[in-house]
Amino acid sequence: MNNHQPSAPFCLAAFYGQHFDFAVRYAQTLVGNASDAEDVAGDAFLRMAEMGEQIDATRNVRSLLVSLVHNRAHDLLRRRTVKANADAHLKQTADRIADDQLNAMVQRETFRALNEGIESLAPKQREALTLVRFEGKTYGEAAAFMGLTPRAVEYQIVRAKANLRARLAPVAC
Repeated sequence: MNNHQPSAPFCLAAFYGQHFDFAVRYAQTLVGNASDAEDVAGDAFLRMAEMGEQIDATRNVRSLLVSLVHNRAHDLLRRRTVKANADAHLKQTADRIADDQLNAMVQRETFRALNEGIESLAPKQREALTLVRFEGKTYGEAAAFMGLTPRAVEYQIVRAKANLRARLAPVAC
């Protein structure tokens, strides 16, 4: 004895007419706006059309619609989250690159100004500064090389630094 009854034919067009507004309202509660809700509801009905004869009209077809809308809405929300995260990461990367480029530009400008400042120093100031600060010589070694006393080398470096500070003050701001 076979208790299985043949499934009743399902009319998607009639079901669509009766339930589309419900599907949109439900989707809107999930996704937050009418335009996306209509897309979600439309996708759910499209999936029902793809299912075709697999839909058993004797079962609760409305619950199938609710499940499809729910799943499509959560897919949309996941895509939004992924896109928002990717956009945020992209913005952070772009900001970091811009900051790096700005820092490099400032550094180049500072080095350029420093080189110009050193070149503009009096010859003894430039030589004393170069020997002690850049070549790592002591005041005594620089004094012997320049034919000066260590105190005179120190004085030349103090004057060189003061001149550089005055010249570079506009660059540092």
